[in-house]
Amino acid sequence: MAHVVRQGGFWIVLVMRYSAIPSHLATPIFATVGVPFGVFLAAAILSNEGNTTAKIVSKVVLGVAIIITLSTLWWVNRKMKQAKEDYIYARRKARQGKPKGPVYISAPSNVTV
Repeated sequence: MAHVVRQGGFWIVLVMRYSAIPSHLATPIFATVGVPFGVFLAAAILSNEGNTTAKIVSKVVLGVAIIITLSTLWWVNRKMKQAKEDYIYARRKARQGKPKGPVYISAPSNVTV
């Protein structure tokens, strides 16, 4: 069965989702034999029974929210990488400008201490 699922791809997964094989049994089989997640997801969405307009809209909204979240994650990580280089450069320059050891402040000669 594993070989058939691997070779059959999307169509075998879709047919098995529509078959009498319980989905709670088929899902671990797909995961075990290495069905790609995209293939499984597409077959699961197409084989979902009882789709109403509200359910479809809910799933579309969830998908859009996931896309926005992943896009934001990518954008923030990119900005952090850019800022990291500038921050490290500034810290290195600041360290190079500092004298080593304690800093002594000399009093002006006309002031008595």
